[in-house]
Amino acid sequence: MNVYLDIVFSIIIGSMLLLMILAYNFDMIETSSINNMYFTTQKNGFDLQEILRYDFRKIGLGVPDTSAVLSIADSTQIKFKTDLDLDGSINEIHYYLGDSSSADFTENPNDRLLYRKVDSNPPETYPIGLINFNFTYYDENGGSTIILDDIEQLEYNYYLESTFGYNGEYPGMFIRGRINLKNID
Repeated sequence: MNVYLDIVFSIIIGSMLLLMILAYNFDMIETSSINNMYFTTQKNGFDLQEILRYDFRKIGLGVPDTSAVLSIADSTQIKFKTDLDLDGSINEIHYYLGDSSSADFTENPNDRLLYRKVDSNPPETYPIGLINFNFTYYDENGGSTIILDDIEQLEYNYYLESTFGYNGEYPGMFIRGRINLKNID
């Protein structure tokens, strides 16, 4: 009889141990998935920041009439002139955010596409989970301005989330950057 009780208790303890190992494994998979989404979101955010810095530092570069460098500068879009390729020809670059239906192909219901249009070429799209994206402009004294000829600095802020979620959650991050427009007099 004791042998049968030992076997039954061994099976019960073994089953409990197996269930604990499976639960731990599922927790590890969940944690790994969430961490992977955070990492991907951070990489997308920092990659976009590098693209923005590259273009925004060149605002006005090679443009002979610096008063006409900025043609649109509002809270959601910017259009400017620069010699993007340093080949002597002036390019016009336009950044703007699409509407909420622009990224319907992603799982995240709140994200939008960022568009970058160079000259008359079709716009490039960045489907990286942008939720909001805005600009603030500053004059030479650091005061906020909307007057195109007074803009000396621009600040960009954006919040992005993962394009796919886990249990209805979308990991996100906020990025802010400020650029001195050295090529505008």
